[in-house]
Amino acid sequence: MNHEFFAAGAIGILPALLFLYYALRRYEYPYVEEPLFRNDRLFLSFAVGMIVGVASAVLFNSFNIELYTVALTVLLATALFDESFKLVYLNLRFLQRKFDTVFYGSSLGVGMGATFTMAFAFQTFRGPTAPFHPINIFGLLALSIALNSLQFFTGSLIGVGSAKGRLWRSYLQALGSRAIFALLIAPFLAPFQVRNPFIIVGFLLAATAFALFLFWEGHSTIIPESLPADVRRRLRRGVPKRSSD
Repeated sequence: MNHEFFAAGAIGILPALLFLYYALRRYEYPYVEEPLFRNDRLFLSFAVGMIVGVASAVLFNSFNIELYTVALTVLLATALFDESFKLVYLNLRFLQRKFDTVFYGSSLGVGMGATFTMAFAFQTFRGPTAPFHPINIFGLLALSIALNSLQFFTGSLIGVGSAKGRLWRSYLQALGSRAIFALLIAPFLAPFQVRNPFIIVGFLLAATAFALFLFWEGHSTIIPESLPADVRRRLRRGVPKRSSD
């Protein structure tokens, strides 16, 4: 059980941390003189997201998913739960109308993606047939990349909505993205109905590609454009020098 737990944790949590580091590293020194976010709030949001991700996994795993329609319905219900929690959390008084909320939203999102994927991987590893087969590992890694990318995007999107006072519009956009992703990933989660492995892998790769596109949109467009104009100008000027240099 320990091997299964740690393997599931590596598949779920490591990609989440790598996504977060890659996306947010340019908003800390040496790219800026002072960090644009508070580390304590960033890690708090990640920890809260991990707890909510467990709750989402419990909701998802409480259904016997064999049919595409069931998988799609449960995915949409999980999306509604996740994004509604983001809506509430990122609209708390200490976060609303602050530009750095976009960072805490992305951290909250990948926290959710990390533990949801971990729970799904753990359940797979405890299965009766070749749990550590390379095909299972590939599928779980692709799922982890997809879910963490997607959650990063929707978290940053709702974070910007909270910062700029357009929370409901961002919330609906996030739900729309989750709905498209659900349509693509549901065949992978209901393989007993689809059966054809090439179709299953094709849908998984399509869902992963869509989620990675959303991650790049959040990383390259949503976060930079949410920053105040003077902060964007400082970032364009490049790496600051220490006074001792």
